[in-house]
Amino acid sequence: MHTVRLLVFAAAFWLFALLAPLASARDARAEYQTKLEALELESAQRHVDVGLWCRERGFTQAAREHFLKAVELSRGRHAHASSIKSLMERLGEDFWKKQVELTDARRKPYDKQVEKLERENAQARFQLASWANERGLENEALAAFRALLDPDAPLVVNAKGQIQASAGQIPPACSAKLLAEAISINGKPHVRHGVLAQLAGVEALFQARSEALVVLATGSLDQAEEFHRLGSALLPALEKELGLRFERRLTLLLFDSRETYERYLVESDRQQYRSAGGFADPSRAVTVVCTADKSAHEAQSLALHELSHLADAAAFPQAMPHWFREGFAERFGGVGTFSWDGARLTLRGELDSERLATLRGSGKPWPIAELVRIDPLSLWGSDREQAKRYYAQAWALYRWLSSEAPSSLRVRWDAWIASCKSAKRGFPPGTEPVPTPEELFRKHFDGALAEIDAGLVDWVEVR
Repeated sequence: MHTVRLLVFAAAFWLFALLAPLASARDARAEYQTKLEALELESAQRHVDVGLWCRERGFTQAAREHFLKAVELSRGRHAHASSIKSLMERLGEDFWKKQVELTDARRKPYDKQVEKLERENAQARFQLASWANERGLENEALAAFRALLDPDAPLVVNAKGQIQASAGQIPPACSAKLLAEAISINGKPHVRHGVLAQLAGVEALFQARSEALVVLATGSLDQAEEFHRLGSALLPALEKELGLRFERRLTLLLFDSRETYERYLVESDRQQYRSAGGFADPSRAVTVVCTADKSAHEAQSLALHELSHLADAAAFPQAMPHWFREGFAERFGGVGTFSWDGARLTLRGELDSERLATLRGSGKPWPIAELVRIDPLSLWGSDREQAKRYYAQAWALYRWLSSEAPSSLRVRWDAWIASCKSAKRGFPPGTEPVPTPEELFRKHFDGALAEIDAGLVDWVEVR
């Protein structure tokens, strides 16, 4: 009996010895998550504080950026930041006490505020990463150290092989792993963070960048620079057309192979665009274009089209109808609507005559009541010729209603656009539902759908 007790005790002891580390690791991970969520809120608060400091002095653009960054960092959990964002959207220019240009003379005190903010956020992140590393939480430590590093800047490595972050040196083992997974951009290693983390299998990229736009290409540096010039020429025209200002730097990804493009679709969970040659991802401010098997003009057309989608997403608080989004994008990137000589971009031209021909004769435009129900992405997968016809009609309807229809319809159009821009969901949500752009269209064009259908057919016939 004594022997049996010893055996039971021994078994219990070894079971405890096996399970204790698992329980300890589980507890450490739970504690890490709690610390991470607290860090995100603290970092967001620092941005709110700087944003309020900027607002008091009239530095509106800088204040807006800090408020939006606070919402992003806290993943919408910082109530004050979310409330400010809602007020900015609802009040517009009335939100600002005054507006003062952030000149070089005024920038020095602002730069000090930003330097302090960035230093404190980096130190807090570095401490959390070190805490996780000391407790053997490898994945958590790597994620925290990775978040410290700027994906736009090449990695700085000392003689011992350790990566130098702004708040200190990353431990050897973590540095080695981060370097092993790094991606080469213009011949220098960069951390795989943000969109770069979704480029599985891509070891090298070419980059051209500015404050407004970064272009990353798998093909060549010449291609990246060419499309950066093209995109940079487009952005002011988009802002003018919709009366907006891009709050975030945009990214254009160019893939020179279909295989790489489709692998990115999987990594970014965007497989629905497999039937297309590109797409816009407004939530990430990213546009993706596959240039494989396309002429230079076709690739430029697709890039202009998809970049244009980021503009309508930025201008309206709710997603606009498919036909509006595609018509707007074709206005700037449709085949035949633009010319580019490498330095000068001419926009808003006539759509290619072959595309317009699909709307004449037996292929006359869909009635507007049918057009609004069509999903163009599904059409690309099922009938590409009908998809081309849809895009041609979207271009025609946007151009005609916005600029060449009878004045009675254009007045309704302007009122609809203004209503869509002001139809914002508040924070917290109000008691009254916010009308959708589709509902507002029916309201503003009530009784005029037959006039639109007939007028568009006549307009297309004489193009």
